[in-house]
Amino acid sequence: MTEQKKKDVQIKPKEELLLGASKSFADWIPIVGTMKMREREGLLKEEIMKLKKANAEDIGAGMIVDMDLKKTQEAILRDMKRKIKVDTIRLFIISYDKGAPEVSKVLNIDHNNEITEITDYSPDLSIVNGRIVPLVVAEKRPFHLDLKVELDSRLYKLSMNEDYQLEITSQGKIKKEHGGVNGEGIRIFIRNANASKVWEKYEMPMFERTEEEVRVIGVLVADNRQTGHPIEESEVFILARGAQVASMQLRNAKMYEERERAATHDKLTGIYNRRKFDDEFKKELTRALRYKHTVSLLMIDIDHFKEINDTYGHIGGDSILKELAPLMKGFIRRGIDTAARFGGEEFAIILPETDVKNSTSKAEEIRKMVAGYNFSPFKGERQLGVSIGVAELRDVDRAQINKIGIDKAFIDCADKALYEAKNSGRNKVCVYKNKKD
Repeated sequence: MTEQKKKDVQIKPKEELLLGASKSFADWIPIVGTMKMREREGLLKEEIMKLKKANAEDIGAGMIVDMDLKKTQEAILRDMKRKIKVDTIRLFIISYDKGAPEVSKVLNIDHNNEITEITDYSPDLSIVNGRIVPLVVAEKRPFHLDLKVELDSRLYKLSMNEDYQLEITSQGKIKKEHGGVNGEGIRIFIRNANASKVWEKYEMPMFERTEEEVRVIGVLVADNRQTGHPIEESEVFILARGAQVASMQLRNAKMYEERERAATHDKLTGIYNRRKFDDEFKKELTRALRYKHTVSLLMIDIDHFKEINDTYGHIGGDSILKELAPLMKGFIRRGIDTAARFGGEEFAIILPETDVKNSTSKAEEIRKMVAGYNFSPFKGERQLGVSIGVAELRDVDRAQINKIGIDKAFIDCADKALYEAKNSGRNKVCVYKNKKD
C-alpha cells in the first residue's frame, strides 16, 4: 500500500468503537460509545437528550401486526424506515435448518418505501463471497462502515487490532480477512478529503437463545450510499433497539408458524395432513357448488406397502413415503391444487376446476412417474407401483350426498375407483362412473 493510501485509511481507537454488547444475552443493550466523548468535548446536551428520548419511546411498536411471519418481517422494515432517515434498509433472515447458518431470505425497503424480496442472493455465509453480513453472523457483533472515498477499485488493508486484519474495497466488499475480532464492535472508518460524499452503513445482529448457544437469526442493514445523508447517533440507537424488538417479534412469529405447520402438515412427509385436507376439501366443494365449477379427486395408494415394510423395514417404508410426497407435489398447480397424506400409505389430491378427462391424465402421469423413479431403499432392485382412483364431483351419487353428505360421498366414489384399481391388478388408474341423475 502506498503512503497516500495509508493516509486515506483511519481506524478509530478502541474506546471510540460505536457499539458495544455485554456478555450476557439477557442484558444485551446497545450503547452509544461516543456519548461520553462528546460530553467531554463540551458539546450541547440536546443530542444526549434526544438519545434518551429515543430510548424511552416505544421503539418497535409498529412491528407488532399479528403472528404472520411474512407480515412481521415487512412490518419490521417499515417501522425502521419510518424512524431512520436512510436510503434503504435490508433484513437478512438467517436459517439453521441445515446446521450451519445460511441466508434464507432478504427483504429490502427503498427510499419510496417499496418492499421487495431479493431473490438472486446467495445463501452462502462464507467470508469468501465478499459480504459484511457473514462477519456479523460469525462474530455476533454490530458493524459500522463509514466511507468517504471515490467508488473505484482500490483495496484498503485495515488492521482492526494486532490479531485481526481486513482487506476491503472502496465499495465495501471484503476481499480477505485474517484472525478474529477482538473488541465490542466492528467499525471501518475510511475518509478521503477529495471524495464527494460519505457512505455510512450499519449492520445490527438480531439474536435468539437456544439450549446450546446464542445465535444470530437476522441482520438489519441501514444504508445511505445513494444520498450520503449522515446517520445520526439517535438513529443508530433506534436501529439497535429496534433490532432487539425485532428479534423478539421474529421469534414469536416463527414459533406461531411452526405450531400452525405442525397442526396442518404431516410430520413425516411434510405435506398437508388429513385435518388440513378435510378443511381444504370442504372449502373447495363450497366454492365449486357456489360458482357451478367442477372439481376432481385423486385417491392414491402405494401397492404392496406391507410387503415393502416387511422387506426393507419401517425405516425403508418411511423413506419411500418421504420421497413420494414431494414427487406428487411437483405435479400439482401451486396455490390451486391440494396434495395431502390421507392416512398410512394413502395420499389424496384435490384438483379444482378439472374434469374427469384431465384429472385422469394427471393421475396417469403420476403413476408413470412413480413407476420410473428409483426410490433409495430399493437401490434399483425393484420399482414402486401406485393404484389411483379418480372421481369428479358431477358423478357423485345424489342419494349418497343426501345420506352421508357431499364430502364423504365424494371420497367414497374415489375410494371405489381405487379399490377397482387394486382388485384388477394394481399399478393402474381407474375412474368412478355413475349414471347421471
